[in-house]
Amino acid sequence: MKYEGLNLLRGIAAFCIVAVHLNMVPMTDWAWRVHDICDMNVGLFAAISGFLMYKPIGMERFRDYVKKRCYRLLPVYFVWTLVFILFGFAFDFFVRHGINEKWMSWSYYPKVLFGGQVSAHLWFLICLLYVQIFIRCVERWLRVIGWLCTLCLGFLIVCLASFNMDIWIFGYPVRMLGFVMSGYAIGMRIKEDCLNNKYVLAYSIIAVIFIFAHLLIKLPRAMTFVKDWFVSLSILAAVVSLPESLVGRSNCVKVLGATSMGVYLIHPIITAGIGIAAKRVFVPPFGLRAIMVDWLICYVVSLVLAAVMYSIPKVNRFIK
Repeated sequence: MKYEGLNLLRGIAAFCIVAVHLNMVPMTDWAWRVHDICDMNVGLFAAISGFLMYKPIGMERFRDYVKKRCYRLLPVYFVWTLVFILFGFAFDFFVRHGINEKWMSWSYYPKVLFGGQVSAHLWFLICLLYVQIFIRCVERWLRVIGWLCTLCLGFLIVCLASFNMDIWIFGYPVRMLGFVMSGYAIGMRIKEDCLNNKYVLAYSIIAVIFIFAHLLIKLPRAMTFVKDWFVSLSILAAVVSLPESLVGRSNCVKVLGATSMGVYLIHPIITAGIGIAAKRVFVPPFGLRAIMVDWLICYVVSLVLAAVMYSIPKVNRFIK
């Protein structure tokens, strides 16, 4: 199966990540609420990656897998990191009329390029590469302990990273490991078992419950990632177990999936620029209306640019 429904999930995650980086400061209660709801995009992206890693029959040679993933992710990461460093420097100089001290610190660049620090816009990509290589190293043991133990282990890792995120040097890669491992467990469960209707219905009901809980319940920051784990994994399990006739076959959904990485890469520049224009239209503090308008405009512009770049053969390698 191709699990075309994953395109829908990628599109949702890309839509949410734009909201997380809106340049609507000072942050109001509405802005923080939208931010907390949409922050699950990282967990959803990582869980999808873990789900796709699992192959029911056979395993790819470790050397071949590492070579393929490095060839796939590193050029994208380094090219776009350079773009963001240059853009950040120019934004500080021309808009904020000052230079941030981090640009003058040589220790900043190794952390951004290799350390997976959250100060880098694309920390997700380099962390994902580290985690995928690690999962391949322990894959045989994960298959031995089974999907349920792997899922519980992923949950414990997310909890460990979440409650100590501020003091962990590798807090974000560890958090990523928990989500990818959990997605891998969902892959084991769904790809190996023949699901019947009662399982599909159960997954869907659980997903709906966690979605409503995610929207309505506000938890302390330390608990946010745990909540993201529940909603991301339940949505993933529900969508990939549904018949493909219900999700994933429309051209619109395919476009959203194909351009999701492009939106992820482009949106920080778009949100910074449109955020400046929004402050000239809306008067701070920003209410829900201003936030939703800014969010929608930033997403549409990012989506259009991603689609244009995706259509150019020599460029699309760096956005897909």
